[in-house]
Amino acid sequence: ILSDEANTGYTFDSIGLEVVQAVNGVDVYSMSGFVECMDNAYQAYVDAPSRDTRFVRIELARGSTLSGATPYLVVLDVSDLAESSERVSERYGVSRDRSPELPDGKW
Repeated sequence: ILSDEANTGYTFDSIGLEVVQAVNGVDVYSMSGFVECMDNAYQAYVDAPSRDTRFVRIELARGSTLSGATPYLVVLDVSDLAESSERVSERYGVSRDRSPELPDGKW
């Protein structure tokens, strides 16, 4: 996790090695699935900004929830994703917000 104002309080020390289980209630099985869900959340906010689309809910669990792990929730403000991505890129010298094999972003 690259620290930014948008993810204050969510650090490697506080989150650890959790696995993303779902984004906005959609199960995630791969990195490309996670990226697609995040892009969809951003696009939903751009298309119809509202209280319902402003936040993205990411369910995390250590291991599988099928093995009895209880997921916990990380909530990010979608309206800040584009600015946050730019800040992180500049601060950490990251030229892209995702690997080249992942779909191009909407933010």
